[in-house]
Amino acid sequence: MGLKILGGIAKGHTINIPKNGSFRPTSIRLKRRLFDFRQNWEGYTFVDLCAGSGAVGIESWSRGADQVFLIEKNRQTANLLKTTIKNLSKKFKSELSERSISCINRPVKSWLNNEFESILEKNENIVLFLDPPYHEIELYRQVYEFIKPNLDKSEIELWIESDRTKGFSLEKWQDIAGEPSKSYIQGTSFLILLNS
Repeated sequence: MGLKILGGIAKGHTINIPKNGSFRPTSIRLKRRLFDFRQNWEGYTFVDLCAGSGAVGIESWSRGADQVFLIEKNRQTANLLKTTIKNLSKKFKSELSERSISCINRPVKSWLNNEFESILEKNENIVLFLDPPYHEIELYRQVYEFIKPNLDKSEIELWIESDRTKGFSLEKWQDIAGEPSKSYIQGTSFLILLNS
């Protein structure tokens, strides 16, 4: 079983995922919405805070992102991500040497507490993508509260994927963060952009 990159230099490249059902990849339709919104990612740093298969972060790299960070707390999943990056390097060695993809095996909160300030200092146009298991309501809240002071900076975007029946509902986000800049709905799942 695998996920295909939708566009960019790695279009059609397959990312292998485990067959044990532990992944819930972002739906193709929601992913298309995100990458239709911004097709050229040159000049951006993309941080996938709960990377899973890494498909969303690698999609941004394929479309030109300068740097990609895949944050994943599960060791086995992180090892799979490292294998995915190694497989990409067989075909895109020179591109990866210029525009890196890094896998960090750490919990989201630990990475934010220890590394986020450094990312802010060294990079402009930072996109953070948050798509944890939908039921991890407290993680959604904690990440938003951590990032919130930076959302008034024009170069910071926080994209959130959730589900109105299993996770943090769209209405709840509106109560907490106000009207999102963008929102896309697919079935019970949705994707929102918070950047102010």
